[in-house]
Amino acid sequence: MKRKILSVLFVSFSILGIIVYNFHAEAQKTGGTALKGQVADASGQAIAKASVYLIPASDIEAMAKTKIEIKRDSKNDEPLEDSLAANRDKYTKAITDAKGNFTIAKIADGKYFVYAEPSDKNYLPGGDKSNKSMDASELRGKTIKILISGNPPLNAAYVGTSKCLLCHKAYETEKKTLHKLGIRAAGKDSKLQDSSDFIKSKKYRNGNQILSCADCHNPHGMTGFKHQMRADVRDEKNSLCTTCHKENSDIKKHMQTKIGFAEIDKINCIDCHAGKTMQTGAGFGKGLTGKDGKNYWMNDITSHIFDVPRKDNIGVKGVEPGKAMPIPYTNKCGMCHKADGL
Repeated sequence: MKRKILSVLFVSFSILGIIVYNFHAEAQKTGGTALKGQVADASGQAIAKASVYLIPASDIEAMAKTKIEIKRDSKNDEPLEDSLAANRDKYTKAITDAKGNFTIAKIADGKYFVYAEPSDKNYLPGGDKSNKSMDASELRGKTIKILISGNPPLNAAYVGTSKCLLCHKAYETEKKTLHKLGIRAAGKDSKLQDSSDFIKSKKYRNGNQILSCADCHNPHGMTGFKHQMRADVRDEKNSLCTTCHKENSDIKKHMQTKIGFAEIDKINCIDCHAGKTMQTGAGFGKGLTGKDGKNYWMNDITSHIFDVPRKDNIGVKGVEPGKAMPIPYTNKCGMCHKADGL
């Protein structure tokens, strides 16, 4: 009788052991490939019921090949938001629990933007992990924290910079920015081109990193550089541009590769990639007449398309494709290039 009982117990414990082993093995397997994390605000408050999506970088790359429509409710001018709106049910996602925690068990190969969408309007969608894509290998088995921003209430009133500076005196450089002259009057559209042209650029719609103004400019100033730049654009190292484009830190080598000859005089990235061909509401419009009697196209703000200006540049306001840049382009271009050969 005792033997029978012992046999039954042995078999029972063996089966239980196998079940426990398999459970732990599966848990360990999932834990090794799952993406875990928390969604919270800057104060550390956990955000419950938020949706965390993995938006494929390939979808953003495909969108970048489409002609952008700059209008209200456009379907391809907001890379992540518009892709999510069109493919919400197809994307891998997780919902945060009461403590803001989430788990995505399986992640297919590829690159993804990690995008958080709150369940209410108290917070803004996106999060601090959303603008730079990550490979699946960088996500599997990792734990991340996504910070999202609060949404200003509907009854919030603009009080002006001077009011803020009464307490925040360290931000006096705010008064030196020219944005107040060109962006917009409240409730009215602006003719400022650097913003509308920027979203046409490859910096905004791509599968690697979706840039915003704040990537190059410090919104609060305090950097000591002109136009609130985060680093110098005119030093020997091209410090701002090579923050991301390290492979092009050697300007002579870059020019030799792209155009077949190296620089003659000192030149910076912005000389070719950011000429003053755009306009604010106070833009010069038709250009300036040089001493040689020729009209040189010279507006008052930098191009934010970042492509080297060419005759077939379709991003130039009000000009037909193939006739995009008046020639000679600008005073700056005319210093190096002969207009007859362009």
